[in-house]
Amino acid sequence: MRLRVQLLLIALFASAATLLGGGPLQAQKVELTPTLGYAFGGFMDSPQYNWRLKDALTYGGILGFTLVRGGQLELIFNGQNTDLTRQPRAGGTRVTAADAGTYMMHVGGLYQIETLGAAKPFFSISAGATAFSVGEILDREDLGDPSTQWRGSMHIGGGAKLFPGDNVGIRLQTRLWINFVNASGGFWCGTGGCGIGAGGDVVVRWEFLGGIALGFGNR
Repeated sequence: MRLRVQLLLIALFASAATLLGGGPLQAQKVELTPTLGYAFGGFMDSPQYNWRLKDALTYGGILGFTLVRGGQLELIFNGQNTDLTRQPRAGGTRVTAADAGTYMMHVGGLYQIETLGAAKPFFSISAGATAFSVGEILDREDLGDPSTQWRGSMHIGGGAKLFPGDNVGIRLQTRLWINFVNASGGFWCGTGGCGIGAGGDVVVRWEFLGGIALGFGNR
């Protein structure tokens, strides 16, 4: 499963590079945005404990390519170093169980409104993979192998860019990260028609972030 996710992620980034390589770079507006933010949430239950990722700072970067007016293809990296805490499901004190890290690598899209002058409200969405890196955990058998594991993930978000000039601006955004854990899916057909469904556990985190957007190339 881990190998399949990594291969899928490589394929997504390769496809994005191929798409970008189909036309002259100078015909595109390129934006590079280093980001800094703060993320909340991240709960998951196991038979004995309620697990939670502590709220913590996030860091990363976004590389955006304007393909059509108002529409951008984005390559996204987002990382966080935090602690994994646990609390017995029967009740008790929540304690730190291990150090942890989450690292997202996504390919996505952004649509922004271009008709409001310097302010550009936008909506974004992306999909890719998240690497969960967890240190040594007490009662390891309750959570599984503490080594790095890859899982599918996606985000939806929105915000605004402020560009007082042509090539330097501010990006403010909120994102909802949805990480799929132990996911499953299926397809079926019957007398009433066909359908598709998916299920499993998810770890949801809410992030607020900002960054300096640096523009290159044509608008």
